[in-house]
Amino acid sequence: MQHKRINIIVILIFALLIVVPLLCTNTKKGYISDFDNRALAEDPFTVKKQGGGFSGAAEDYLMDRIGFRRAMIDAYVTINDKVWGILAHPMYMYGQDKNEIFFTGDTFQYDDYGFLDRFADLTAELQNYCKDKGIAFVFQYEPDKSAIRTDLLPKGLNYDTSWVDYLFKDLDERGVTYVNNTGMLKELDASGADVYNHKYDAGHFNDNAAYYSVNAALQALQAQNPAVHVNDPSEIAFETTVEHKLKQSDYVIDETVPKNGYHGEWMTNISSDYEGTMYVSPKWPAIESYTNSVRTAEGAPTALVFGGSHIEYEYKYLQNSFSQYSRICNYYNVLNYDYYIEKFQPDVVIFEVSQRTINEDYFPLDEREALRAEIEAFEATRQ
Repeated sequence: MQHKRINIIVILIFALLIVVPLLCTNTKKGYISDFDNRALAEDPFTVKKQGGGFSGAAEDYLMDRIGFRRAMIDAYVTINDKVWGILAHPMYMYGQDKNEIFFTGDTFQYDDYGFLDRFADLTAELQNYCKDKGIAFVFQYEPDKSAIRTDLLPKGLNYDTSWVDYLFKDLDERGVTYVNNTGMLKELDASGADVYNHKYDAGHFNDNAAYYSVNAALQALQAQNPAVHVNDPSEIAFETTVEHKLKQSDYVIDETVPKNGYHGEWMTNISSDYEGTMYVSPKWPAIESYTNSVRTAEGAPTALVFGGSHIEYEYKYLQNSFSQYSRICNYYNVLNYDYYIEKFQPDVVIFEVSQRTINEDYFPLDEREALRAEIEAFEATRQ
């Protein structure tokens, strides 16, 4: 009898371990995960209606949205690290030793060169649109950490960036004005400058690198519009902070990283003036706008930035440079760039892109017309 009771308790425990996470599944449509920095998989019925496969979509949906997923991943990571010395994390991996951590998304193999041609066409089209309106333009490319510290990647990992050379050949052929910060950041890193953290937020460069990167773009813009203000070191408060966990993870670290700001309080957040006044992709709804009283008095231009996740580190330097800095998330939204340019009427446009995001997941070129229809439907409701 006692043995039977124990068996029942064990069965109930295992049943709860299976059923409770399923009952706590995240079912919100179009949910953007801070942990994954992307939209989570949609339900298989929706995917099937759109022409996708049901079984694969169901698996993706469950893997992305099952309850307590974050806690399960953290526990799995901790056990593997303590027992086997392996960083078994969906976002991070050790380099050749535990002192260096890389982002797993950096190592994807690129084979869709046809997409690169079309992406270059989009960028050239955006530049030409700006040129016709007398707007200064620059395409700002941000390399992955793996492209800078390639020699520290795990041994045996095939890291191929030949597609990046192909993209810039495409841009050159189309006469696009761009800044490719790879060479500059490699030189800074080799000189000992603190531009990439060893562990914290391995998916991006840090605040110091953002300063150099933004200034490179500003210099390219200043050649077109002399009123553009390029940041001076005296305007920036170069400081540090200690991070105790990997970004978007409970994995414990102890790393001092740059945490810069600017001197003075002359920025005004006017983002609320634009919220709800224009369509933005539900998957990537970020919109922000700040005015700068000092730059306004100097006659500095206004800027619209189509920017991705590196903006988290770059925004302060952009705010410091323009009379008004506005940003729309580049993913999806830049496909209808003319709509946002007409809304903001900027003097300057920056199209900022991270290396690993140059693909259909973030810039679905085939959905351009469908997204335009959503914009038109939104505008129709406001008339």
